[in-house]
Amino acid sequence: MRTNISKAMLSKASLSKDIVNKMRSDIIVGKYSTGTRLREKDIADSYDVSRGTVRSALQELSSEGLIEFLESGGCIVVGIDEKIIQDTYMFRQLLELQAAEIILERNDLSYVPLADVLSKYSQNEENIHQRSEDVSYYIDADMQFHMAFVEAAGNRPIYRAWCSLAPVIKTLLSINLNKDYLERFSSKFYENHKAILDYAILHDRRLIDEIKGQMKSGMEMCLQNIRQLKR
Repeated sequence: MRTNISKAMLSKASLSKDIVNKMRSDIIVGKYSTGTRLREKDIADSYDVSRGTVRSALQELSSEGLIEFLESGGCIVVGIDEKIIQDTYMFRQLLELQAAEIILERNDLSYVPLADVLSKYSQNEENIHQRSEDVSYYIDADMQFHMAFVEAAGNRPIYRAWCSLAPVIKTLLSINLNKDYLERFSSKFYENHKAILDYAILHDRRLIDEIKGQMKSGMEMCLQNIRQLKR
């Protein structure tokens, strides 16, 4: 009986993830325009799944800021535009720069979590061509690294603020870290993160410029990609 329950829960989680990925993509490219009202029943019928599975998917999309639940029931599409992208990168940069300033001043920090993320990536560099197809792997690696970086500063409010922003950050990464990017720049992905770790360990103030540079290039790439997707 436990096995059956476990399989059922796994199946529901997998279906919910598939719906989230499809709807996120449709919202980003504008298939669901801002203000579009979404109804659980319509989505459930469209995907031939239960309304409970759809509800889980909508809750995740809500946490990412892509939709908004209404007090009257149902939800509407908020979508993502250039201002949201710019505001998100600006706030993320503020948080990571504050974390960096703390890290540069302290000598008692553990860099093991950061090194562990890079180590996992490095171990898979031999399979780089296979990994270039696995977009979710790189998105998760990026999220884990930067979350560990902010947490290393030991400032709980900064860390909680970053975590609250994390769902939107993940959505923006899904726009940037596409297969085309990974096929061309997968090695740069590793080098950029290693630079952050190296500067942090050495207490080198180039860490500040590195973060600013990565945030700037990430934002510019995201703006360019969102324009292309919505053409």
